[in-house]
Amino acid sequence: MSIDSLTKAAEYHEQTAKAPRIAVKQAKVKYKVRYIASPADIPAGQNHVLVEYGAESGQKKHALGFTITVARNQSTSDLAFLANVHSAKELAKRESISAIFACKL
Repeated sequence: MSIDSLTKAAEYHEQTAKAPRIAVKQAKVKYKVRYIASPADIPAGQNHVLVEYGAESGQKKHALGFTITVARNQSTSDLAFLANVHSAKELAKRESISAIFACKL
């Protein structure tokens, strides 16, 4: 390498180091969970993630979003239900769904 090419490289580095950096801020979406008495309380046609108790645990995809079912048995605790609500928030974030419902009945 010649001294001339090193000088040009140093000048280029100096120019790019001083270039203004533009930070792009993305809007932070709050994913709030709405506790409901019945799945019938979900507005018709609204995309959503629903967490509810059922016979066995699982996750189903449907036309309006997802349903996460938590098995209701003697060993099921509120902590298990809350863990699934947290999973619903992550799923909603990943799938760009803003409505999350939880039905504990």
